[in-house]
Amino acid sequence: MSNKIQNKGKSKKNRKTDEEVIQIIRNLRLIDDVLFEKFIEDAAACEELLQVILENSRLKVKPETLVAQKSLRNLAKRSVRLDAYIEGVEDKVYNIEIQRSDNCNHVKRVRYNASTITINKSEPGDEFEDVQDVIVIYISEFDMFGAGKTVYHVENVIRETGNPVNDGLMSVYVNTEVADDSLISDLMQCFLKTDFKDDKFPNISRRMKELKHGEE
Repeated sequence: MSNKIQNKGKSKKNRKTDEEVIQIIRNLRLIDDVLFEKFIEDAAACEELLQVILENSRLKVKPETLVAQKSLRNLAKRSVRLDAYIEGVEDKVYNIEIQRSDNCNHVKRVRYNASTITINKSEPGDEFEDVQDVIVIYISEFDMFGAGKTVYHVENVIRETGNPVNDGLMSVYVNTEVADDSLISDLMQCFLKTDFKDDKFPNISRRMKELKHGEE
């Protein structure tokens, strides 16, 4: 009786109609987390995305390893949630992150993600030579370093000689703000569109069509 009295006069929440939900989906772009999360579940589209950004048409992934919103738990310390996690047929791990807001130290976030992945993938008795390569791709809606480039490759170098040091970590920062004539820039401009079809990106375009116009 008391519950009935307590709830009396309260109106129920209005649920969105199917038409309203469809309109929300139609307004989403790949730079939006919720759409990217679904987009990245398609292994062929994910592979094509990596091939374009890393400029390696022979790059292959293991579809069974792909996880959107993968959680790496750490009981004693801070855990991490990755937008996209996938392993390559070579001994490499890829982490793709989407970032719209300039509200944190992005470089240290990349470092933390890579460190957590490395620890998570390491086993007792592993030699350091066996530590997997980690490639973090950070896609942002802003030019993080302000140098007018679509892509920034960050690596360790010897200050005295300028020679790179291969420590197994590659950080690639890509943005949608700077538009040039590169293939990567063309792809990033697609990330800003609510719908697109581009023959240069057949699998990405197919996946976008499925998400925007498929019955599901």
